[in-house]
Amino acid sequence: MNEELLIYVAGNPGLYPLEYYDRKTHTYQGSIPRMLERFAEEYGYRIEYYLPGAEDTREDLAGNEQVDIISGCVRNEEDFENIREVLTLLEADEEGEQTAYQLLLTKVAPESLGEDLKSFVSQISSEDWNGLLIEASVAGKAEPYQEPVIIGLGVLVGVLLIGIAVISFLFRQRVLREEQIRYRDPLTGLPNQEYLKKVFPRMVHEKNRILCYMLYFRLDMTHVERLGGQVHTEDFLVHAVKVLTGNVPKEDLLVRDANGDFIVLMQAQRIESVEEWARKTIREIRDFTYGGGGIRASDVGVGLCPLQDGALVLADLLFQARRCAIEACEEETDLYICDEKERKACAEERRIFADFEQGLSREEFQSYLQPFVDAKTHDLVGGEMLIRWNHPQKGFLSPGAFVPLLEREDRIEQLDFFNLEQTCAFLSQTQEKESEDFFIPCNFSRKSICQENFVQRCQEIIEQYDFCKKRLVLEITESRQEKDKDQSQMFWNIKTMRELGVRVVFDDFGIGFSSFHDLQDYPMDGLKLDKHLVENMETEQGRAILRSLIQTGHDLKMMILAEGVEDLSQAEALKALGCDVLQGFYFSPPLPQIEAKRMLKRSREKQKGKADVEQKL
Repeated sequence: MNEELLIYVAGNPGLYPLEYYDRKTHTYQGSIPRMLERFAEEYGYRIEYYLPGAEDTREDLAGNEQVDIISGCVRNEEDFENIREVLTLLEADEEGEQTAYQLLLTKVAPESLGEDLKSFVSQISSEDWNGLLIEASVAGKAEPYQEPVIIGLGVLVGVLLIGIAVISFLFRQRVLREEQIRYRDPLTGLPNQEYLKKVFPRMVHEKNRILCYMLYFRLDMTHVERLGGQVHTEDFLVHAVKVLTGNVPKEDLLVRDANGDFIVLMQAQRIESVEEWARKTIREIRDFTYGGGGIRASDVGVGLCPLQDGALVLADLLFQARRCAIEACEEETDLYICDEKERKACAEERRIFADFEQGLSREEFQSYLQPFVDAKTHDLVGGEMLIRWNHPQKGFLSPGAFVPLLEREDRIEQLDFFNLEQTCAFLSQTQEKESEDFFIPCNFSRKSICQENFVQRCQEIIEQYDFCKKRLVLEITESRQEKDKDQSQMFWNIKTMRELGVRVVFDDFGIGFSSFHDLQDYPMDGLKLDKHLVENMETEQGRAILRSLIQTGHDLKMMILAEGVEDLSQAEALKALGCDVLQGFYFSPPLPQIEAKRMLKRSREKQKGKADVEQKL
């Protein structure tokens, strides 16, 4: 698919070592052709020289608009017709006179050529030019008709006499090293996302868009790492790269992106053939076994974006393709195609994601508190700190509108720690010795808790506020994407936070089998039963499940909380089953902080009054 633009050049056959015609190889050699060759490689062009000896002179080729570039000119652009732009490459002192060596761009040259050449030439240092000159002089040999040019170069050519071999070697190594760092993935050696950004406008444009497709291969290594360890994870990556490099046609592009996944830009006449190719490639990637088992359907998924109906903005395409790949993994299917409905959903998510950073700085995110009550007495015992986004255009957004998006795009940590700071501030503002039992859970995604610096960041925030640490509860939310993450870091973080006096509970408990593994894997203080369990407890089966979960939690000396309580009958049933704490709209919706503080004040006055009555009795 790499549509390189063909550029015709009329060279100067007698400008050794800058540019000269090699009669043995019938090619143009020298530092200028070498420079143009590197320019073409980096910017996606293809260079072809007109060979000397043709009937047309360089002046004729320019006048007849047969070439894009007249090369190796020495301030004689007035001799040529149809010249649109002059680009000076070098200036040298020749016997007291300044001489410039130039490229003349004709009127038929592509519009982009001039700007691309300027950008490339501006990055060439004097050291780089010396290296190019040295390479040319080492590789070539001046013929008799070229010797006057050597003398005319004066000081410039004198540089060639010093350290030829060393400078040439260092120059080549530096160029290769810089290219490797900038445009290559260090682990696989494949082109990286920076390279994709550079070549995308030339590879995909209005003329060929209808033939182009972007495929995003998402490889979730967590399952392999958990069961097979680091060695098998590396083996799987090697296997996947081998399959992809072997299957991607040479004319198309394979890239490893910043997330460690893979992107393919492919050209094809029919989407059916792209689908067939993708499914075949997925099957081959999944054909990998190791000590812990094999690759699951959810470990590999592909997002397929046809470009014919979409915008040509690379960031939008990557967002769409990645989103579809994640959905393919979650649905355990081979691939997910981005259709018009999906494009609109992605566009909406992109707008929300783009607004997130500004939303935090503009204090658009607000904290609400939904109360917890004692299951037996219905007295206020705490409240969960919830985040709402007061979007300037969309109004109030619930967490469901942005939390899954932030998790998927690895930005959830910012929101989690913002929520922690809000929670700590509220606890400090409402601190009273007699209310040490009043606790506030703060939601944290597993993605955040799995980070190495999690405890340190928590401590930095907590130490800024004065409150009893047992009043703070970390509520770990369920995340399908993070269930198979390495457990050791999460275990250590939970253990350390509990040692600091902070309690930890699992949210949404009971909705998946992994929840029961959590009971064995992590030290916990409580379980928060998922609202779907509460909704289904009217059935005998649902009630039996709830009873079993509550009993299991109590056997492990854990506090049991239930969310989603909507009426008195549910509250009474949960009380009868032994649940400790209840939460739901039956008791109160989420309240702004100012209203929550008023409720807490009333509750304390009520409890104080009850205590006074009991004391008198």
